[in-house]
Amino acid sequence: MIHLNEKLSKLLQDKIVELDLIKDRIVKTKLAEMIILYGSYARGDFKNGQIVDIGDSIVQRRSDYDILVVIKDQPELLW
Repeated sequence: MIHLNEKLSKLLQDKIVELDLIKDRIVKTKLAEMIILYGSYARGDFKNGQIVDIGDSIVQRRSDYDILVVIKDQPELLW
């Protein structure tokens, strides 16, 4: 298993700070068994404001964070 700190070392400092804040908020709930970062940030192919020409438009691409949180079995929290 790859830990978040290994992946974070390849990111820009502002992204590390944002993900650490998100992680801290999730951990404070005391419900998380596991937090999984997946998608472009986990793979390392995220877009950080790149300008791209798409047909008639020029757009700025930014990736979002894809995070899966596995919680403890608490039926009162579930639908």
